Amino acid sequence: MKKRLVPCLLILAAILSNVCLADMRVVYPVSKIGPRVPVFLTTTTKKTTTTKKSTTTTKMTSTTQAMPPAAVLFWQTMGNGLKGQVSKIIATPAGKIYAAGYYNDASGYHCYLASFQNNSWNYIGEGNNAISDMACDPSSNTLYLTGSFTSIGGLSIKKIVKCLPDAGYWAPVGPGVFTNNFGRLFFDTKASALYAITKDSAGVAQIMKWQNEGWTTFGSTLSNYQIGAFTVNPVTGVPYIAGSCLFKWNGQDWGKLTGSYFNNDAYALAFDNSGNTLYIGGMMGIVGTGGGMSSVGKWESNNLSALPPIGGPTYCLAVDPATNTLITGGSFTQISSTNQTNRIAKYVNGAWQAIGKGFNNDVYTIAFDPDGNVIAGGNFIQSMENIKLNYIGKLPKYLK
Repeated sequence: MKKRLVPCLLILAAILSNVCLADMRVVYPVSKIGPRVPVFLTTTTKKTTTTKKSTTTTKMTSTTQAMPPAAVLFWQTMGNGLKGQVSKIIATPAGKIYAAGYYNDASGYHCYLASFQNNSWNYIGEGNNAISDMACDPSSNTLYLTGSFTSIGGLSIKKIVKCLPDAGYWAPVGPGVFTNNFGRLFFDTKASALYAITKDSAGVAQIMKWQNEGWTTFGSTLSNYQIGAFTVNPVTGVPYIAGSCLFKWNGQDWGKLTGSYFNNDAYALAFDNSGNTLYIGGMMGIVGTGGGMSSVGKWESNNLSALPPIGGPTYCLAVDPATNTLITGGSFTQISSTNQTNRIAKYVNGAWQAIGKGFNNDVYTIAFDPDGNVIAGGNFIQSMENIKLNYIGKLPKYLK
C-alpha cells in the first residue's frame, strides 16, 4: 500500500508547488469624488514548496497604495478654480452654477462672471473694478450684478447690470445712473422683485425695489443705520433687513424690532426652512450676551439670542435645504484650542463643528446646489488639507 501512495504524493506535490495563496488585502470601492489621502497597506503573499525531504515557506512582503473610505475626504476642486476672489455663488434649481468676483493684474482690477459646466469654468463676461454681489431670477435665468464697475460685458455701465448668461446678453437695469454703489442684492421669487441696498443722494441708507421694469423706493430712508443684509421669510414672504439692529417690513414701512440691537454691523441674514428662526451674522457682538465675541445670533419668538462664540467675524450664512443645518463662513479660524474651524463651520446640536479642515483664507459666499453639495467661495487658494482650489471648492453632500 505504501509503495502505491508514493507516486500519488509526488504528483500532488508537483501540482501544489505552482499554487500561491491569494493576497489578503482591504479593497475600498471606487468613488466618483476627488482626491484622496493615500494609505499604504502591507500585503503578504505566501508561497509553499513541498519536496520529499522538507517543506519550505517563503514570505514575500510588498507595499501597495490603497484609498481610504470616502468619509475622510474633504473640500474638492471645481475644474481649475477661478481667476480671483469670489464675491457670490449662485446655484439655480435648474442646476446652473454661477460665480462672480474680481482679480487684479498689472493693468489693475477686473471683475468677472463665470458659469460651471462639464467640470470647467466658462467666463461669460468681464469688466473693470469689482463685482460685490449677485442675485438671480430663476424663472428667466436672469442674473443681476452690482459693484464698482463702470464697464462690463462690453457695455459702458455703472453700478448694476443684468445678464442673460445663456445668450451672453448684457443690459442696464432701468434708465438713469446711480451715484452710490449698491451693497446687497436679493431676488424675491414670491414677489418677482429685486431688492437692492443702496444710499440716497445724501448718503443715507435706502432700499430700492426693481419690479415690472421700474425702480421704486421701498420704505423710508434709514438714517443713522448702515444696512448690510436683506432677506425674505420663505414662508410668509415678509422682508427683513439688518444693520446695527433688525427691521421688519410692516406692510407700509420698516419697523424696528425691539430688543434686536447689536454693538456692530450685520453682514448676513438667513432663515431656517420653517421660517421661524432668523440667523444674523457679521461683526457684531450681541448686546447682553455677557461678553465675548458672538458674531452669529438668532431672532426667534420675538427674542434675540446669541449662538456660541465662533472666534471672529462672519460674512455669509446659508441653511441646508435638506437638513436645516446652518453653515457660516468668515475670517474666524478657531473656536477653541481644540476646535479648529478655519473660516467655515456648521451649527449642530447647539455647538459649532468644523467642515473638513477649512481654508487658508476668508470665505465670503456659500451655496447649495440641487444635489445637496456645499459650494464655498472667497479669497482662499487652498484647503487646509493642502488641496489647491483657487477661490472655490465643493463638499459632496454625503460628507457634510
